[in-house]
Amino acid sequence: MKLELRDICCGYDTSDVVQGVTLSIGPGDIACLLGPNGSGKTTLFKAMLGLMPLHKGSVLLDGQDIRRWDRRDIAQKLGYIPQHQMRPFPFTVFDMVLMGRTSHIGACSSPGRSDRMAAMEALAALHMQHLEKRIFTELSGGERQLVLIARALAQQPGILIMDEPTASLDFGNQLLVLDHIRELAHGGLSVIMSTHLPNHAFLFGTRVLLLKKGHILSAGTPEETVNRENMRSLYNVDVEIAQMQLQDSREIRVCIPLSHCSCSQRRNKQSQKEK
Repeated sequence: MKLELRDICCGYDTSDVVQGVTLSIGPGDIACLLGPNGSGKTTLFKAMLGLMPLHKGSVLLDGQDIRRWDRRDIAQKLGYIPQHQMRPFPFTVFDMVLMGRTSHIGACSSPGRSDRMAAMEALAALHMQHLEKRIFTELSGGERQLVLIARALAQQPGILIMDEPTASLDFGNQLLVLDHIRELAHGGLSVIMSTHLPNHAFLFGTRVLLLKKGHILSAGTPEETVNRENMRSLYNVDVEIAQMQLQDSREIRVCIPLSHCSCSQRRNKQSQKEK
């Protein structure tokens, strides 16, 4: 499924938080949205989901404007994992994932065999069948995040929207979650996710969108967008972009932040050279 944003402007009341954003992602894409706190990332996601009226522009799913769709149809096409998840009642993992079938179930109906199969398939896609009877609130942070992804997958969406899916996770669980996201994208799912770590874009992204104060600073491939100039403009920090060769001979780029002390020393050396 293809998602297109065409010159959208949106915000609260008459004030635009997001202005003039254009983006297109298709099957297999992992689009990483980078930007400082307060840049409009969550507002942009709400616009994609049809939860916020647009002041200008349009959001299209496979060429169709979502403003013409009802909420049930949108929920069947777009899976969403919010930034903050309220702690639920102690449901089992299976019941949590089964909740993802809500948009496919009638108002006065109960989950049927096909809904239960979809929930199990979502757990299987993330290799989590063994957790189906566990209590959700007793899982680790990484496991809970994977359950929320499974719940979104149970909707059987064409596009998965994730607002900082690795926030508050330790290093190992971050990689666990992102490896699963990459596996899902290889299966044809379209993914757009916000992150505060530029290296996520190098390791997992196919597209990058840099958002600053509601405006697009840069958009393109990770190599085109994640560079010293853009990171300085986006976060007001200096970085180095290094090329590394792995043991399996693959080469990757990494973004290394420089401390203010290191930056000052480098500027002093440069100034001395110029003299």
